[in-house]
Amino acid sequence: AIQTQLCLLMRSDNETILESGLVDYQSINMELINLIQDFITTTMTYGRIIIQERYIDLPQKTIKPTSVGGQAGGEKYIVNNVLFKFAVDAHGMFNGSDYAAAKVAGHELNGLMAYHNCNIVELCLPLMALLDFNGFRLIAMSLIPVRKDTLCYGTADAGRTVECSGPFRTLMPLTAQVLNLKGHFCGKDVHSGKFLYSAADIEGHVGTDNRCYLLDFSRAFPATTPDRNIYNGHLFQLFRPEYVKAYPEPLCPDAFSGFIRADPVRAQHNRAAARATDILLHSVIPGAVTQIEQTFTDSLRRGKLEKYHLSEHFHRFGINMRYIGVLLRRVDNRQLAAVLLIEALARALKNDMKQKLREKQRELKVTVSAPYRQLIVDFLNLVFGDPVYQNSEKWWTEIATKVLPQKFYVDSFTLPGKEEVVVHKFYTIPITQSQDLIPQDTSQLPPLDYRRLLLLMNEYIVNGSTVVTGRYILFVRLAKMMALDFMQTTYQKVRGSKYWNSDSPFEMLDLIEQCMKVKHTNMVTTATGNFYHSKALEAIKYASVEEAMAFIDVANNKFEEALLSDPTNPQVLLAYAQTCAKKLELERTGGRSMADCKFSIDDPDVTDVDLYFLWAIQASKKLSPKSQAYAVFLYARFLVKCQRLSRADDYFLRSLECDPNNLRCLRTYGRFIMDYFNNQRDSGFFLRRAEMVGRCIYESQGRE
Repeated sequence: AIQTQLCLLMRSDNETILESGLVDYQSINMELINLIQDFITTTMTYGRIIIQERYIDLPQKTIKPTSVGGQAGGEKYIVNNVLFKFAVDAHGMFNGSDYAAAKVAGHELNGLMAYHNCNIVELCLPLMALLDFNGFRLIAMSLIPVRKDTLCYGTADAGRTVECSGPFRTLMPLTAQVLNLKGHFCGKDVHSGKFLYSAADIEGHVGTDNRCYLLDFSRAFPATTPDRNIYNGHLFQLFRPEYVKAYPEPLCPDAFSGFIRADPVRAQHNRAAARATDILLHSVIPGAVTQIEQTFTDSLRRGKLEKYHLSEHFHRFGINMRYIGVLLRRVDNRQLAAVLLIEALARALKNDMKQKLREKQRELKVTVSAPYRQLIVDFLNLVFGDPVYQNSEKWWTEIATKVLPQKFYVDSFTLPGKEEVVVHKFYTIPITQSQDLIPQDTSQLPPLDYRRLLLLMNEYIVNGSTVVTGRYILFVRLAKMMALDFMQTTYQKVRGSKYWNSDSPFEMLDLIEQCMKVKHTNMVTTATGNFYHSKALEAIKYASVEEAMAFIDVANNKFEEALLSDPTNPQVLLAYAQTCAKKLELERTGGRSMADCKFSIDDPDVTDVDLYFLWAIQASKKLSPKSQAYAVFLYARFLVKCQRLSRADDYFLRSLECDPNNLRCLRTYGRFIMDYFNNQRDSGFFLRRAEMVGRCIYESQGRE
């Protein structure tokens, strides 16, 4: 039932739903929101118990583990039709690296979203969430009606037997076309193998309810060229979905794996993936630097650093965050270089904190929170306190010379350009390290000397009319990654205050709570955004401007959240562009005569909206012609408001090229060329065409 509702709710055309009425649109999205929120609430409630009782003796556990097979996840639990499994390296698949196991779980969620976005109604997918708490990652997935004997596609035994039958023989080539994946031969030999259009271990089942289900998405996309220094790296160092979909040729998702050992052209598959890796490193990343620098500089100029998410901009170009160091080498902007280094450092510190939390829970085997809160506070003092007082020089050296180079390919902490001297009368920066620890001539420090990272803490970042330091950015980023809730006074202290104790800055009272961090598909955030967008349109209809603005702000926040995990989703990009444009209209007009509102393309906010419309159009190229036409049509209407008439005329025609029977576009374009170009002949043609299309639609609906 869940899968049926998801198919009905998520794969409807937004334009059709909006035309059916705002109330119906709200009802449809609210149904989806309630469905997924119930799932998330269930996973959080039971997930916390499962994690806290990880090392409790079996008879004392509130929720007992169950045996459901599987190699990589260790103990598994089933509660309220939800399967929970730990993302840990229980069997040495990654040489004991729980970090690698957590990355695999992340790919599982990304792969599921990618297949969901294929918009193939016949394919049903489970609900899924990742729960991060106390250093552990737990995968939660709704149970689906499948068994071992329902497998029709892929392999469930590491390639010994491979299936390809039933409806999946026609459905999976369709997904491969959308995801740009190459068909290939999988199996241990030519006799038992099959030709597949997905990674071999993605399983396709015809469930006991006769629906088609997919599961196991951790290797949905190809691996980059394996790093010889990383054990089994080909299982978790994968290309981003955005990169694969935009690559000029299909790539084999099983490249560099043993699944294609019987494929006669396996060497070609591997060479193609290696070539794609080289292009990513030596062409795509250098080409992205300029645009990333531009968007970053613009965010700083407008004081919007807190809304600038590096991962969104990296992923839009298909760049993995592990390549921060590769991009850093080509950056000339000192402030961007500092933020890139801080991002890499925050991710390294997050992983180290998680490992320490796991070790502490293994040691104590208790569910009370106080010891773990104390560990977090001690860790923060280790990071932000004086390294001599904290005796942390050896630990910092490990982070600087091993973790950052190995995990993020960072080979230098030297920032480009000269340090800017910034004076701000309301701002002081306390010393964060011993005066005698840092030499006056820092140019003599080796590139990977940890003392350069300590200098990074005091790097100035000018964010609009305010100034923040690297220390503050690192603290905020680490708190968000670990879902740590601090007192407001703690943020003020870190930002710059006389109450900062440079030896040991944090106390137990600073930390309110370690929360559970939940990652899930962007379905619920998108549906929530759609719901509040429709509520805003309803409020505008009744001239309630304040209410409309409040609804739009909520919608925009949800769309921004969705874009963090899926920055090239055409539906989300288009919805976000629409709500931002509507917000500009309300701000400029106060809700009066909005149809006559005009924009200037020189306005930075207008430029942002223009950019999101263009990204939406680019991302929609693999969608149906009708969906492409809708995105182009909305952009053409926006261009009219920007008074870019020639460009608007071009995009109206592009929309009609995609869908010549687009009724709204025909009507709008007919009026447009009459109002702005006084072209009665062409205007009459398009308006008559619109009348004819409308009559056909009316008659077809009558027959139904």
